[in-house]
Amino acid sequence: MKKLNRNTKGQDGKLRQCYVYEIRIDGVVRYIGKGRNGRIYSHLIDAKRTASRSDVKIGNLSPHFRKMLVSAVRRGSNIAEKMVASNLTDGEAYTIERQMIGNYHKRCAGQHDRRAFHGP
Repeated sequence: MKKLNRNTKGQDGKLRQCYVYEIRIDGVVRYIGKGRNGRIYSHLIDAKRTASRSDVKIGNLSPHFRKMLVSAVRRGSNIAEKMVASNLTDGEAYTIERQMIGNYHKRCAGQHDRRAFHGP
């Protein structure tokens, strides 16, 4: 029986599609997440669509971060998405995400709302 040669470069590329990102509202980190492809942009795209609808009541939105983001869009806040680590496996990305969230809770008390810090 012949052993199949595997293209490790191709496999590695498929395995390392993840990244960790943060979203800042007026310079304050409000969200840390793990994503791939265009996930980093999906929160703000959704928030802008939601904010533009006059029939949407912010108080009825969930999760809490979505409520905060839609409110920030309506206020005209400065919202920035930033990729902080890329070319990661799922496991590496989850580890970095968890560590970053833990560090913000420890070092930046009062800067954020704990409910905003969780992945999708």
